[in-house]
Amino acid sequence: MSADGEWIAYVSNETGQNEIYIQRFPQLGEKKLVSTGGGLDPMWSPDGTRLYYLRNPPTGMMVVPIDTRSPVTVGTPHVVFERQYYRTLPGTRTHSIAADGSRLLMIKTNDTTTRADQLHVVLNWYDELRRLLPASE
Repeated sequence: MSADGEWIAYVSNETGQNEIYIQRFPQLGEKKLVSTGGGLDPMWSPDGTRLYYLRNPPTGMMVVPIDTRSPVTVGTPHVVFERQYYRTLPGTRTHSIAADGSRLLMIKTNDTTTRADQLHVVLNWYDELRRLLPASE
């Protein structure tokens, strides 16, 4: 769902490959193709002006500027970065965006496998960061 709750982003294979679309919601209509050459796992920016998605196969993150004001305009997809990332079953998310839209978090695959064997959780990381990098005065 877009930030304003009026648009949905989704994946469809109606062209024979997975592509990203947006469509007005809840009164469906005004469907627009967003991706070019395949896409997976769409994610709106917090302000609703961009849509991020993984290329298919997931070898990089793409971003597309979108203006949902009438008439709806979808810009040209651009590569944010290229790298193989872990992908789980459809419908599960392996990436997220910060609330202010400034950072992306993704699960990276290692060089020898495409499945996640371990998950490292760091508790009290901010205390550790302050210990390692004391504030300069």
